[in-house]
Amino acid sequence: MTASSSFPTSAAQPRLTAAQLGQLLRAARKQRSLTQAEVGARLGLSQNRVSRL
Repeated sequence: MTASSSFPTSAAQPRLTAAQLGQLLRAARKQRSLTQAEVGARLGLSQNRVSRL
């Protein structure tokens, strides 16, 4: 771990942009036929918060 980072980094784990993470979450949600409200209920989040991920 470096002094400038509080999280360890690994070459084996690529970093995702916020947009890429949102696309990944949306694809996973749709593949499982879940609504944003259903995902929010499972995670303890509102549908509005899930829509902003």
